[in-house]
Amino acid sequence: RQVCELPDGPQDDSFGLFGGLVRLPLRNHDVLIFSNVDSRSERANGVVWASLDGGRTWPGKRCLFKRRFAYSSLAAGPIGSPVEGWIFCCFEGPEEAGFVARFNLSWLF
Repeated sequence: RQVCELPDGPQDDSFGLFGGLVRLPLRNHDVLIFSNVDSRSERANGVVWASLDGGRTWPGKRCLFKRRFAYSSLAAGPIGSPVEGWIFCCFEGPEEAGFVARFNLSWLF
C-alpha cells in the first residue's frame, strides 16, 4: 500500500531515492522507522518518521540532517546488546561522504 505522507526522494524527480526502513525489536510493539529526503527539489533535509502501529499511521517525524542527504539505510540495536534501544542511520551526506547518525525513540518524539 502506498503511504502518501512518506516521500520517496525529491518529489519533482521521476525516480526514488532509496530510503531506509527498519522494524524495531521491541516486545509487544510494532514500531517502524523510515528515513528519506523531505524536499520538493533536492537531496537535502533528511528526515525520519516513526509508526507505532505497524505502518498504518506515522505520527513521529523529525529532521535528522538538514544538508545533503541521500541513500539512507537504517538498523536497530538488538535486544540484550549494548546498543539495545538505539537506531542507526547511515547515509550519503555532503561531498558524497558517508555519515552515521544514532538516535532513539525519545529523540524522535
